[in-house]
Amino acid sequence: MIKCHACQDTLSHAGSLTLRLFLVAALLLVSLLDPSDSCHFSYNPISTTFNRPIKNLSKWLLLDYPVSITSNLKPDSWCSELWQLQLMKKELERMREVAGEELKVYLEDVWKQIAFLKHCNSTVSTSCLTGERTNASNFLGLLEQQINVLKIKFRGQKNLDFSNCTQILCMPVQMTGSDSMMTSGPSQPAKDEEEDHQRSTASSEMSSRLKGTPGNADGYAQGSTTAVDSRGWLKRAHIWLGISIFLIALVVACWCFWSSRKKQTSVTLNLQQLS
Repeated sequence: MIKCHACQDTLSHAGSLTLRLFLVAALLLVSLLDPSDSCHFSYNPISTTFNRPIKNLSKWLLLDYPVSITSNLKPDSWCSELWQLQLMKKELERMREVAGEELKVYLEDVWKQIAFLKHCNSTVSTSCLTGERTNASNFLGLLEQQINVLKIKFRGQKNLDFSNCTQILCMPVQMTGSDSMMTSGPSQPAKDEEEDHQRSTASSEMSSRLKGTPGNADGYAQGSTTAVDSRGWLKRAHIWLGISIFLIALVVACWCFWSSRKKQTSVTLNLQQLS
């Protein structure tokens, strides 16, 4: 009876210690891993015919229908398109909620073209963003451009990592925040000209990027990959650190279990000698 109780106590102590070490190691590993791994794509999620639903929607949607786009996103060579599309997806969802049954179908088709962004779990401070009222024609044109630029980033690439883009960043606005949210009207000619100039400038910059990228696709892809590698080094270091801690905890747990079994054997032999 004494022998049985001694063995049970030893095994119970070893099992409890091993379980605690494994729990600590698992918690450390989880805490060190980046939770934004969801914005990682091993395939090209953009359809080759993504512009077709956009053109179909433009036939049904009033081209002067007022919509909102974000005008103060922080420039970023890797994340800008993803950020803009995330916010445009929310605007499409808002439009879908108030649309009629027929129009809702076309909005749904366009929304599906960027539905893959829901896996990125993006966060943004709404107090930071500044909206700009524009019409549906400009909105759909910008949407098509942004998707096209993002599609070029996916071209010929595998395992693209946008986990560093899950926090949407914006720039502080110098002007009065509420002014940019107002719909332009005939009584604001100066503001109309300024907004038209901004849109034309943004459009020309986007066009130059679209024209230059296909001709130098390999260089663009290499630059994109370099940007991802430089951004992701810290995350990879965290992962390797977590794995190292987990392996060390595993070795310690095995050593404790082996020591307890050795102690159990010693106790058993001593009890046998006493009996």
